[in-house]
Amino acid sequence: GCSSRCRAWRVRKSRWQDDGCAVLKNPNSVFLVDVDRHDDQSPLRPRGMAFMASSLHPDHYKEWIKGPGGGGTEAAVGTANLGEITLMCTTLGALTPEQAERRYAICGGRLGIILQDSTDNAVGRMETAVVQIPLELVKQIAGPGRLYGNNDATIDGHSRLISCEPRLSPRQQGNNTMMTQLYAASPFALQMLTLRYLHQLYAE
Repeated sequence: GCSSRCRAWRVRKSRWQDDGCAVLKNPNSVFLVDVDRHDDQSPLRPRGMAFMASSLHPDHYKEWIKGPGGGGTEAAVGTANLGEITLMCTTLGALTPEQAERRYAICGGRLGIILQDSTDNAVGRMETAVVQIPLELVKQIAGPGRLYGNNDATIDGHSRLISCEPRLSPRQQGNNTMMTQLYAASPFALQMLTLRYLHQLYAE
């Protein structure tokens, strides 16, 4: 898309080093990189300003912040609220405000999941996930905690049910932090997790 002020391109990573793609050489360009731990990071050396979005699992981003372009600001960013989700979905022309609100109530503020699944599909996937989630992780949602070691990978695997939000005191609002706290992804997810916990508790 384009406007009178800027133009946007989507470039496949396989073409990132293509000498024929002038925008990749322009130091005034702004890059948004969808970071994945399984990607080969070597071709990605942004010439301009870069925003790298990833899971909070360190394995996803640790290699991307090394070398040229590294050393920038790191911050844990919370999920979007209903107003933000509605604005993004309607701007993209993907959903009506009513559809966005229904999916938000089920999925929480994760745009990718909201755009990916219908409400029925989202519920089905969450029902499958709640059967597989470890009970210890369900318990941990009730209390604060940083993400360590294997917990990170576990959370990645259950992102439909759990979200990681910045952990800030009221006096820290507006600051950058990598401290996080676990939450249910939505009120609907919290209900499913609570029932899972109670069922396991009384089964023992």
